[in-house]
Amino acid sequence: MSNFAIPEASSKGLEYFLQAHDLEMREGRFSRYDEEIYQTVLERVCYEDIVIDISSGDLHLTLRIAQRVYRVYAVEVNPLVVGTALLHTGLSLPRNLRIVCANALDFPLPPDVTTAILSI
Repeated sequence: MSNFAIPEASSKGLEYFLQAHDLEMREGRFSRYDEEIYQTVLERVCYEDIVIDISSGDLHLTLRIAQRVYRVYAVEVNPLVVGTALLHTGLSLPRNLRIVCANALDFPLPPDVTTAILSI
């Protein structure tokens, strides 16, 4: 997946969003990790896993996880990040990927999850 720009909300919009979801500034913004971190995660999942990727951001890691596991749930609170990722990915979303735009604290953990990844 190539890099793409995530639109920024206006400062008033971002403040409202953070307050509405009881988030700190760092929780409402997105930035990628180093490739080494992604590789470490990928080495630890296998086909039998059902993964929940909390704070999945632009789906960069999630799409790669989906190639290795039985199912993956992506949970991301920022709709601008999710929307941009979906526009970029288009119709090539993997069938085993479930995307949820919500605060992870408000999303019940699916009972079939075997592995959790928290990106903070």
